[in-house]
Amino acid sequence: MVGNKMNKKRDKQKGSVLPLVMVFMMVFFLMLAFVVDISWILNSRAQLQNAADAAALAAAAQLVDEDILYGSPNPIDDIIEARDYAEMYAFYNKAARRAITVDRNDLNEIEGGVVVGYISDPYDLDAPLEIDGMNGYNAVQVTTKFAHDLNGPLGLFLGAFTKVEDVEIGAKATAAIDDRVTGFALSEGETLDILPFTIYEQAWYAALGLPSTCPSETLQDNFAYIDGVVYKNQSDGIPEIKLYPNKEDVCGVPSLPGNFGTIDIGSSNNSTADLARQIRYGVTAEDIAIIGGLMLTDEDGDGIFSKWFNGDTGVSASIKDDLASIIGEPRFITLYLNAYGQGNGAYYEIVKFVGVRIMEVVLTGKMSQKHVTVQPTFITAQHAIINPNAPRSGYIYAIALVR
Repeated sequence: MVGNKMNKKRDKQKGSVLPLVMVFMMVFFLMLAFVVDISWILNSRAQLQNAADAAALAAAAQLVDEDILYGSPNPIDDIIEARDYAEMYAFYNKAARRAITVDRNDLNEIEGGVVVGYISDPYDLDAPLEIDGMNGYNAVQVTTKFAHDLNGPLGLFLGAFTKVEDVEIGAKATAAIDDRVTGFALSEGETLDILPFTIYEQAWYAALGLPSTCPSETLQDNFAYIDGVVYKNQSDGIPEIKLYPNKEDVCGVPSLPGNFGTIDIGSSNNSTADLARQIRYGVTAEDIAIIGGLMLTDEDGDGIFSKWFNGDTGVSASIKDDLASIIGEPRFITLYLNAYGQGNGAYYEIVKFVGVRIMEVVLTGKMSQKHVTVQPTFITAQHAIINPNAPRSGYIYAIALVR
């Protein structure tokens, strides 16, 4: 009898545990579904952010108006291209295993998906994105989202338990272009496409028909750059400038004997092999470290950002093929304000970086026949450093996410 009573008691105890187990299992699966959904939302939002970042950067790069080089500014086609690139790059960057569509927003409404505007100082988070009455644009804001009106909301796993079957999430990014470039910073293993040549700043302005203290120059337009190819004896409306050699007096600035407008970006004892490497593949972080950095600074507080560079004796005909190998490709060069000395003892006060592409190289024959001819061009630079107090380059643009 006693044994039977004890068995009945144990049976009652076992039965009472089952409901608790079921409750705990229900709570466990609810918590698991909750964790999965939260992770799903956070991961999807991060992917939306990546898509917005990529789309904004790609779109902002299109705002550089290359028609200015031809004397006929036309920002309209650049704005259209900015929207095209925003759509394309958002689509390339999937989120939640889906291709992302953005609102093209051709009316450019401030709450639209792709907003093209102007920020007076892109690095000032309080500076607004303006869309009305602007003479030019320098920023693109892109919004990506999963919503009922675009791409559909994000489905949840927890819906089977809570009836909350989906949520709306989004991300936003703004990228801007800025030409207040004062230098470049490279990491180990990176290179910068800058050539060891310099041109007098005012001569550069005069050749381009810009306000200058030099007499205006009328240069023959003997070259055209069309679809990646340089054509001679054609005109594309962009003036040419002689990059090398420059040994004559320029606008009252005396020539430097034994130096024809070349500088050392690296060792002052650079070899022909060093120059060939820099021309073809760019300068390295190690080259830049040798000269104490490639940064212009306003040490006197007069608004002139500069750095003195040691001159080089010149470019030999042996690197003609190296220069010829980059014809048509964009490269950085420097502009100088002051200079003194001669040969390897020459020094140039560099005050600006600009973009060019080489059109022709002739380094054989008489000195009067030798020349490296370039045209100005715009370049976007990922290694560029911006100083909001620096003057504008007009030719080199940094592209960055600013908010």
